[in-house]
Amino acid sequence: MIEVEPAAERYQKRIDVFASEHGEAQQRWSLLANVRLALFAVLAALVWQWIAAESAIARFVALAVGAALIPTLVAHRRLRWRRDDLAGMITINEHARDRATLAWESDIPRPPIAAPDREHPYARDLNVIGGASLLRRIGTPVTVAGWRALQHWLLEPADVAVIRERQEAVTELGDQVDLRQRVERARLSGSLDPASLDDMLLWAESKRLLPRMPWIVALAWIGPLALAATILAQWAGWTPWPLWTFALAFNLIVSQVIGGALVGEVSQVGSVANALDGYRKIVTQLAGHRPSSSLLQRIHDSLFGASDGAASRIRQLARVTSFIMPRGSLLYVPLQMAFAWDIHIAAALDRWKDASGRDLRHWLDDIGEWEAIAALSVLRWDHPDWSMPDVDGDHTRFGAEHLKHPLLSDDIAVGNDVTVGPAGTFLFVTGSNMSGKSTLLRAVGANVVLAQAGAPVAAASMSMPPVEIATTMRVEDSLAHGVSFFLAELQRLKQVVDAADAVTERPVLYLLDEILQGTNTAERQIASRRVLRHLTTTSALGAVSSHDLTLIGDSSLAASAAPAHFSEQFDEREGVAGMTFDYQLRPGLATSTNALALMELLGFPENDRD
Repeated sequence: MIEVEPAAERYQKRIDVFASEHGEAQQRWSLLANVRLALFAVLAALVWQWIAAESAIARFVALAVGAALIPTLVAHRRLRWRRDDLAGMITINEHARDRATLAWESDIPRPPIAAPDREHPYARDLNVIGGASLLRRIGTPVTVAGWRALQHWLLEPADVAVIRERQEAVTELGDQVDLRQRVERARLSGSLDPASLDDMLLWAESKRLLPRMPWIVALAWIGPLALAATILAQWAGWTPWPLWTFALAFNLIVSQVIGGALVGEVSQVGSVANALDGYRKIVTQLAGHRPSSSLLQRIHDSLFGASDGAASRIRQLARVTSFIMPRGSLLYVPLQMAFAWDIHIAAALDRWKDASGRDLRHWLDDIGEWEAIAALSVLRWDHPDWSMPDVDGDHTRFGAEHLKHPLLSDDIAVGNDVTVGPAGTFLFVTGSNMSGKSTLLRAVGANVVLAQAGAPVAAASMSMPPVEIATTMRVEDSLAHGVSFFLAELQRLKQVVDAADAVTERPVLYLLDEILQGTNTAERQIASRRVLRHLTTTSALGAVSSHDLTLIGDSSLAASAAPAHFSEQFDEREGVAGMTFDYQLRPGLATSTNALALMELLGFPENDRD
């Protein structure tokens, strides 16, 4: 087993380094702030002396002080940027440390996108989504496109070729923590509102408005030129009349009345332009990276392959949108009156849309894909002892050595060797309460999810065929829809059976935890055996946990089941009875139960007549 420094400690070291640099930057910034204030005071005194006393010496000294003030202001501003950037890097590493220690109650970011519906075959059962989930554990995307790509990869298994391509990319980015965090740094600015992104794409792919009124741009130039000419004419004494007021009115009419549709489009783009900020910053950070893996190369070529390609076009759009003046701004009306400002902005946006509008979605998807790779790479850096799984259609079973649950910390997770399959068989896990049955099934499922997304898995080694996952673990009734717990269970089981019956290139991996709890023991056994017997006639492979030690006894299921179990240990310390678990998977059926023992440990009263 590889001995590595815990990820939390490595992140803490990075925090300490950035905090030290931040302290130095803050001191220098404060010093320059005082210098700047002193220079302003001296400059003010010199200017007063220059004007009041008409002192030539004061004039020359004031000019020298003013010349010295300019680089001081520039340096002070750069120090502020540096200080704020270091503060952002501290926050990024604090989030990374909290993710590594599974500190779910901390302020690590939550996905800004909608979760899948409850009909998804495993999203909630395997903790792929939610507060304590795989998605949040590696949730480093900056953009909505990145979050959407990452969630999609975890919820929709990829083809084998794609998995291997992603594994290569994840391995490459695994050690490049500085690059990944520089990209993640953009999280602290820009919009993560999915609606803003969708509105931006809707605008980019919509029809152009300017071709309907191409003459309006000419009017938008005539107005400001007429304004300048009439102001010059009155200043030069060529006319006593303030004709420039007519030019102001003309510009306002052109921009707000005649060009109302264009102005409305500018306003629409301005309201969602902040969504572009994160993408622009990512492009800036990725510009100097030269990838070697095929997937990252393809993304890089898409973004930077041409001098006038995606990267420059995204930056160009961000630059144009930065000139949009909000309607509530004090400068909005003066700019419209003087220059018909919005018409010129609309013309620039229209030219951009004509050249690049249809490509924007593809470019942003490429950036989102890069972010998804970077998110999966977090596990590579945090857990270098985890392995890259071997996913191949030639495998007939799932096999893993020292398999752990990826959402359990290393100090409590226990590794087990697990085999599931081949088709026609199932792993039958028994054991007492709290012994680890459900956790084992979720460990299998969660690691399969990671494997088919292209990520490393919490195992010393792991091999498997590509599969479709179907689970029944967290079943809920529904008062709103009049669905009882038992009916909800049956509906989930029907999903599993239907998936297993469907003829696809991928076999189903089913994970059934204490099925059919919502009915009496006799009917539960009959129904459960019927379901399991049917599943063994399909191409599916799976694992089942149960407290019912007789479920496979004296039936045809015994030949198809691979029994394994967990057990508890009882001890007594200082006269107090206790129960412990080692969470080690052992062959065969469980030989003990602990429900009554747990009641006694908790002090329930005994009743001899039961």
